[in-house]
Amino acid sequence: MIIDKYRAVVSGRNIANRYLSTEAYNYVFDIDHIITFTGEISRFAESAVKQLMDYFETMWNSPYTKDPRKVKVKVDHFQKILNNYKDYRYMHPEYFTTKINIMALSVPTNKITLIANPLNRVKKPKIWCEIASLINNAKEEVYINSPYVVPTEDIKGQLKNLDQLDITVITNSAGSTPNYFAFSGYLRYKKELLKYDNIKLYEYQGGGSLHSKSYIIDNRISIVGSYNLDPRSTYLSTEIMLVIDSEPYAQKLKEVHVNYISQSLQAKSLYEYHAGDIPMLEIKKGKKFTLEIMRHVAYLFDHLL
Repeated sequence: MIIDKYRAVVSGRNIANRYLSTEAYNYVFDIDHIITFTGEISRFAESAVKQLMDYFETMWNSPYTKDPRKVKVKVDHFQKILNNYKDYRYMHPEYFTTKINIMALSVPTNKITLIANPLNRVKKPKIWCEIASLINNAKEEVYINSPYVVPTEDIKGQLKNLDQLDITVITNSAGSTPNYFAFSGYLRYKKELLKYDNIKLYEYQGGGSLHSKSYIIDNRISIVGSYNLDPRSTYLSTEIMLVIDSEPYAQKLKEVHVNYISQSLQAKSLYEYHAGDIPMLEIKKGKKFTLEIMRHVAYLFDHLL
């Protein structure tokens, strides 16, 4: 989202009830990142907001984008959205009248850079290559938060110092994930991840599920946006991520990660955990059976996970 040319919102959030309200069935948690350009107008062309505007224009004018007025639909979705908006505004007026001082909640950054995959499918994915390069240059620690983690050989092959860093991975558990397809791919590679003594693998056990995607490198570089650590986001989907150089922002993002960890358990095996302070989410027998079946055939669909 780009607002009044000087402010933008970047997130992995989709626009649907379960992404916006914990009252919805099968709700998910995400993180929204609000960027405000505060520099001199002469520097606007270099700003992250301008980069996002250019990216939007590229998407808007691409041959893959269709005018919805030329697409036949059976339902007037726009009118339905307006009606829902009016109903929600009536039921929850506090969300529309409360003033929020965005600048008071903001922290300064040294630089923000947009990275995005091209609109066509490519063999060398730009986003993952950039993220992998930043991880390869890390000195001490890396935090990874992704709802889906499917590190295929091609993806893992971009990392050069995987065994030399303290790496914390936060993802969904078998009990919390709503995506059987992607989670089965994660289970296929999970045993290999657990072999690394320097990788702590945390799986979410709270209400709903996680949908945010973010990285923190050496408590300074944050990478946030829509990219999942899986082949689908790497090779098929466009996706965007912001690379944010800011120690204060990395600290704020780390607080979110630590909150996720407080609602997670550290993985010990495919379905077992190290002792923790919270209970493990129940995995229904039918769900576990389905995941096990899919785990053994996931290699057939690696490129779609």
